[in-house]
Amino acid sequence: MNYIHLVYPKNPNLKHSPSTFAEALVREFGLNQVQIEKVSKINLATSIRLIKQLIRIDNQDTISLFFFSTQTEYILLMFALRCINLVMRKNLKIYHQMHEPRYDPGRASLKISLLLYWSNWLIASFTDRVILSSEQALIRGRTFIPNKKIVQINLTFPPNDRQELIKSLVDLKSSWTKTKTISLIGIAAKDKNPEGFISLIDIANLEYPDQIQAIRAGWDKDVKLDYHHSNIVHFSGYITDDAKKFLSLLTHIIVIPYHASTQSGVVVESLSYGKIVIVNDIPAFQHLRDLASVFIVDFTNKEQISKCLHEIFSMSVDEYEKCYWESIKYFESHNSHLYLQTKLDELIV
Repeated sequence: MNYIHLVYPKNPNLKHSPSTFAEALVREFGLNQVQIEKVSKINLATSIRLIKQLIRIDNQDTISLFFFSTQTEYILLMFALRCINLVMRKNLKIYHQMHEPRYDPGRASLKISLLLYWSNWLIASFTDRVILSSEQALIRGRTFIPNKKIVQINLTFPPNDRQELIKSLVDLKSSWTKTKTISLIGIAAKDKNPEGFISLIDIANLEYPDQIQAIRAGWDKDVKLDYHHSNIVHFSGYITDDAKKFLSLLTHIIVIPYHASTQSGVVVESLSYGKIVIVNDIPAFQHLRDLASVFIVDFTNKEQISKCLHEIFSMSVDEYEKCYWESIKYFESHNSHLYLQTKLDELIV
């Protein structure tokens, strides 16, 4: 028996990863081979319980822990488990999905950048496998993680209900020729370039007056912007999962204008809803260049933004529907639990 513990991260925006792993693991190995437990947090009580289980399990059984974020309390638990396992010789496996191996210079303060780097270095030294989710993550991770430990697996999300997607498409098609809804959803910080979204909306308002509805939903972390000046409906503060789902289902186009990124869960989640996506022209998004539903533009170039909007606003309803299903098909092939299931043999040791 493999006793698998999926540790849910503090950041609720990352809970899609353990949820998808739970589904894929059960599908791949069956309930007769794995026993899955979802661990809501790591504290003294849960750490003691995991240590006791490691001590008590039979030698032919396995205890596997999956971590999906970088948190300092994980380091102490991993260290304790490795020390005990060194003496008792149990079958312990530790996996870590590392979203940001290290920051590019200037993306965060020196203190935060060093803390992230050293935390990830320590975690990598205690793990059997480190999961990296993009080419940019691989480039950064290979500078300090042994290559034999690295497994590249795309970010994964649970799929959306098919009937909800079909119903949403009917509503979106009915409004496509009159009003297109363009949204920026999620936390915005300096490196996420919310100013780029405002610039795009200003151009759309100028070139397609009365043909757009703009929505900004989410917390602005370290920037203060006037969305109302550009006629953007602003839902400030933390956005719940239900609110995010509601806004995603009524949106035609989602804008992700990040200056810098290793990968983006917002892009993946947007594709899962069948969205047309506009992203900034940075290395993290180059793998999406061949998708008709994804537009890659330089947000400092107004001519490129204008050209992108012209292509989108020139789409017929049928062309829009084709983009809708192309996004969903790409998500299912590259970011769903079914995709993840095909990668488990490469991951599990």
